[in-house]
Amino acid sequence: MPSRSFRWLLWLLPWLLAASLAAQNPRTGVLAANASGSAYGPSLASDGDTAALLYRDDFDESIQVVLSDGRGLTWSAPVRVDDGTSPAVKQVHDTSVAMAGQNIYACWTEDRFSLGTRDLYFNRSTDAGISFQPLDLLIDKGSPPGFWDTPFFRMAVDPQDPNDANDDLVVILMHVDGGLPPAPDALYLNYSTNSGQTFLPSAVPVSSHNWQASFFQIDLAVANGIAYAVWLDNLNFGIVADDCWLSAYDPLAAVFKVQDLMVNAPTGGFWDADDEPCVDARGSTVAVLWMRDPVGGPWVHDLRSNVSLDGGITWMGEVPVGNYTPGLHDVSYPDVAIAADGNLLAAWQDNRSGAYEVYSATSTSSGAGWLNDVQLSSTSMGLSVKLLCPENQAAAMWNAGSLPPNFEEAALSPDAGLSWNSPVVVSTNNGDVDSWAMAYNRYYDNFLMAWLADDFNPPNNDVYAGGFRPQTLIPIGNFSVPGSTVSFQIAHWPQPDHGMSFGVVASASLGSYVLADGRDLGIVYDFYFQQALTMIPGQLSGTINSSGGGSTASFPVPTLPPTLYTTAVAFTSFTNLGAATDLVPIP
Repeated sequence: MPSRSFRWLLWLLPWLLAASLAAQNPRTGVLAANASGSAYGPSLASDGDTAALLYRDDFDESIQVVLSDGRGLTWSAPVRVDDGTSPAVKQVHDTSVAMAGQNIYACWTEDRFSLGTRDLYFNRSTDAGISFQPLDLLIDKGSPPGFWDTPFFRMAVDPQDPNDANDDLVVILMHVDGGLPPAPDALYLNYSTNSGQTFLPSAVPVSSHNWQASFFQIDLAVANGIAYAVWLDNLNFGIVADDCWLSAYDPLAAVFKVQDLMVNAPTGGFWDADDEPCVDARGSTVAVLWMRDPVGGPWVHDLRSNVSLDGGITWMGEVPVGNYTPGLHDVSYPDVAIAADGNLLAAWQDNRSGAYEVYSATSTSSGAGWLNDVQLSSTSMGLSVKLLCPENQAAAMWNAGSLPPNFEEAALSPDAGLSWNSPVVVSTNNGDVDSWAMAYNRYYDNFLMAWLADDFNPPNNDVYAGGFRPQTLIPIGNFSVPGSTVSFQIAHWPQPDHGMSFGVVASASLGSYVLADGRDLGIVYDFYFQQALTMIPGQLSGTINSSGGGSTASFPVPTLPPTLYTTAVAFTSFTNLGAATDLVPIP
């Protein structure tokens, strides 16, 4: 069955227009939520066949969520998350929403009790976002409501038993601000072991440094029931320099495995850990990245890492990350991820080229060292990189463009960071784009992406969504001329599907066709679909090789309808199916 080059790519850079195995088929961005005022956030999560996109609407200071299936193509009307009892100004973070099965968890801060002093609130849905609890939960932060501000927080969820909807571990890390430095601050942890039904009446102090040091920047990861909190504070050197610290807490046993471990090597006060520490955990592996700059200048940052393979008990030791020149080139906005095969991935921006670009490096030695880095961006400005590696396929997303209007770019690594495909533009907006989020849907093997843009009423933002699936269908040849010799290629199929067959199906209309496993191909069963099935096995099928690629045989293209929608599905039988691609329209 025929296909022309993908119309969805026509708005990309010219070098992406050729049929190439190097890039994805990004979906056209869609308006997911039209805010009544201006939208803030967003935060994105997905599980099963549901995706939840959370944002704050400043028109009525509400927390809203819009819902989609795992494809992220269309989004519901907004569902209000907060209980609507307070007009106080709210704040959300990109970890403000999380999912486990049908449970959706949401948290935010607001100053209900005292103007300018934020407390943390929580709500949840047990029906995949159809409704939320009638009353918000006020989460204890280690001090009374309205007393001490909570400027920063992080939330993470760890399902203990996928078959039990009532035992999800929900962990929230809070930075409680004692005032402007050098006034001391505090870190607290609060959590629920019953899927958000109840939290601790008194939060757990994360650090013995509480109220003795000023804290700067926090991050949180949860794996195997252990919460890993990372932060910077100035306990050792006061206003001169900060260090990077970690505490590992077991909520089920209510004990610290590790508390106040200094992740960086002793600096003697000559180096300042600075901005954006980040942590990821998978199994018993914990990886931390942080930046540092020399006290007294030059005030340019380099990137460091440390890794534990036993849940934070012992550590590999601090090592440098990246091939820029320390002391000359400046690093910022790092992120870290751990692949299923044990590879560690780091991403950041630096200015070695004269402009800030996005780079990534991989460690195949459990953090003992890092391979040479690769440049991901090509736009003379890549900001605030987000990195996601749900299995061994990773995606990086960043804000691109040196001047407004900016746009969102993303790239895929099919092999846990060892190589990266060319970047693609995932936003299709006319206005300025900022504030982005990313999530992964395993049901459709789909990277979901969201961002804000002010297309309609600048500077007020609305919420947009797009993304791509790693597995990609690529039409080869000229499909516009009947009789031309054409074929299909595939690329980047996930490893579990290697060795399976794949088939290409097509339809002249968008709609719904549900596979045996419940996934929706998004097209209708029509004459073209029927004809495609007669060629599987045959002209429209092939085998997925050990690199995740493959091709059909060449064939003469018949006369096509004005638009034909194609997709490829991996299979061994009608009921044993693998990954499926996004739709590729012809033309």
